[in-house]
Amino acid sequence: MRGISPISWYDYSIYQRRHCQAKHDLLHKGRRIIYLLAIYLGAIHADRYLLTYQNARHNVATNPPPPESLQPGLHFDEYYRYADPVWNEARINNINQHFVTAFLGIHLKHRDFGKYLELQENANEKTWTGFKPRASTGLELLHALPSQ
Repeated sequence: MRGISPISWYDYSIYQRRHCQAKHDLLHKGRRIIYLLAIYLGAIHADRYLLTYQNARHNVATNPPPPESLQPGLHFDEYYRYADPVWNEARINNINQHFVTAFLGIHLKHRDFGKYLELQENANEKTWTGFKPRASTGLELLHALPSQ
């Protein structure tokens, strides 16, 4: 390359690799989000909800971590393959139970739990019903009715 010294070219190539990896990671995360949104948007004949944990990693899917990841002597990264450093597993389970209870209460038991699901989309704007102040921060709930 004309006009670039070998040292700056090396620095640029390292930057480029890191930048490309970050773009790849973002694209990979973006694909997962697109797939989830496609399922949510494609289920047009159903009353549907999509709860999003902002900045949660995919690690929370295997909840709780298997006992093997807690063995003494393992590097802590073994545990973080199954756990999220930001979202506490117990908290995630409690939040999921909150919404599943409200949804099933409405649709199976015909109870008036609508106030727990009829929320503004982003919890950062206002505390959601059923949550203590600031306890719903970082959550997003989308809702769509069946199409006619």
